[in-house]
Amino acid sequence: MEKAQGDPIELWGKIFDDIRDFIFIIDEEGSIIDANLAVLKKIGLDKEQIRGKKCYEIAKSLFYTETCETYGFRYPLKKAFKTGKPARAFVTIKDTNGQEAYIEIVVHPVANLAVCIHRDITDFMTCTPALKETKKNFSSISETSQDAIIVLNEELRIHLNNKAIEKIFGYTKEELSQISITQLIPESKTVLCRFSKNSVGNEKTMQAIGIKKGGEKIPLWASVSSFTFKGKLFFTIIIKV
Repeated sequence: MEKAQGDPIELWGKIFDDIRDFIFIIDEEGSIIDANLAVLKKIGLDKEQIRGKKCYEIAKSLFYTETCETYGFRYPLKKAFKTGKPARAFVTIKDTNGQEAYIEIVVHPVANLAVCIHRDITDFMTCTPALKETKKNFSSISETSQDAIIVLNEELRIHLNNKAIEKIFGYTKEELSQISITQLIPESKTVLCRFSKNSVGNEKTMQAIGIKKGGEKIPLWASVSSFTFKGKLFFTIIIKV
């Protein structure tokens, strides 16, 4: 394979600016160190004009009617630095035309800095073919996981699940679609009721007792998070036994 030529820093700068998502390099306080060309073109400012400002202040000029701090930006930032792992939030907002829009915020910690990506996923979330692709992607990813993965709607009904949960609890996919998560994990209702549309992106971990189809009780760990879609609240639960 031919070795790449040129200055690695210059090459990285070109790649950074070619990415169409809005990307910031920020410190632990959310202050901007750098931003890519997509950000600068959108807001009409240069790097020196935004350096040192808070990421959530500048993000308002991208697609928010309010600062993204309102929608939980600080949480994924703090979580990323606390855990040392990427953290994300999915938020539903009103765009500059008053229309509902869907934004994904992902924070990747790198040493004492972080890469913060803001991505408008409205078209992806509202387009029917995209939704079908989402389910397809969910299946392809989740079926390779040994953990049980469930997506719940606001009524705590199972919207999507992988085969692992069928194996753990002994229900078929059709049976799972007709029951509430509380039949599998009675204690989950208390945790889920603490979530609201204002707590999107939060994650809670709980130790609980699961109940299999035949009534057998099993100890498990469940990681619970939430997201919104078309103004409705959904939950993702990853179960380890």
